[in-house]
Amino acid sequence: MEHLYQAVEQAGRSGDNIAATLMSNLGQLLELQGHYVAALPLYERALTIRRYLLGSHHRLTEESLSEVGSCQLEMGNLVAAKPSLEEALLISETEYGPIHPNTATSLNNLGWLLQAQGDYAAARPLLERALAIYETVLGATHPNTATSLNNLGWLLQAQGDLEDARPLLAQAVAIYQQRFGVQHPTTRQYQTDLETIDQLLAE
Repeated sequence: MEHLYQAVEQAGRSGDNIAATLMSNLGQLLELQGHYVAALPLYERALTIRRYLLGSHHRLTEESLSEVGSCQLEMGNLVAAKPSLEEALLISETEYGPIHPNTATSLNNLGWLLQAQGDYAAARPLLERALAIYETVLGATHPNTATSLNNLGWLLQAQGDLEDARPLLAQAVAIYQQRFGVQHPTTRQYQTDLETIDQLLAE
């Protein structure tokens, strides 16, 4: 952490893409630690640099937009996050194509935001598209596929569609159990989600 801060401080004066990459890396580390308020300005500085140097349609610009939007989403700033995530999706579809993991990630991020805003009707096709891409490109047992299954399952649950939500959550649990074991934190969280569905169905 200390070395990254020093590197960002020194490289930041140049305002080049190396500086933007270091800012992005430090922002990711801070975000993993839950320090969203500290991470966001680093992501925003990286975005400013990349947009200036590389243009508004470059893949690295899309990466920074996703980081800004996702960080704002984690902070609960839904209104502020939406334009960044929408622009990131537009660039992803243009630069990577409609069937690419990066496009799926952008779809998932925007879908998650719309779900958080209570706009389930708009969120569902985005999450369904993301799942279809992950299954096609990465395979039915990839961790990203499992995450996408869980996200769509939660949306269906929020819509009251418990019968359709359960098999998605069960499949997500099975993937993580096979890949990482029953004690993995994500496996345990997905198992808790599945048990919640089962309790609701039993009522």
